[in-house]
Amino acid sequence: MTKFGLTGSTGSLGKEILRYNKKFKISKFTGDIRKKKDIGKWIEKNEINIIIHLAAVVPIKVVNRNLKKAYDVNYLGTKNLVDSILICIERSIDCSA
Repeated sequence: MTKFGLTGSTGSLGKEILRYNKKFKISKFTGDIRKKKDIGKWIEKNEINIIIHLAAVVPIKVVNRNLKKAYDVNYLGTKNLVDSILICIERSIDCSA
């Protein structure tokens, strides 16, 4: 069975996905997207196959008020997510001959 993960579930798009989705079970990420360890634990614990990544600092007025946080969440958070996915993929590959 395909298991979905969702970052940004408290934002407007994330809430809509949760509200209109009745067909699939979605695991919400509730940790800090800026912490790679939180992301890795979430992916492994829930055995997620597909991730819908919506975590972000928006709109631009909010971004401009706190550029550091926007950078940390929008760029580093996405990088942490990709890095965590790659680590999980490496761990799941069976290298035995």
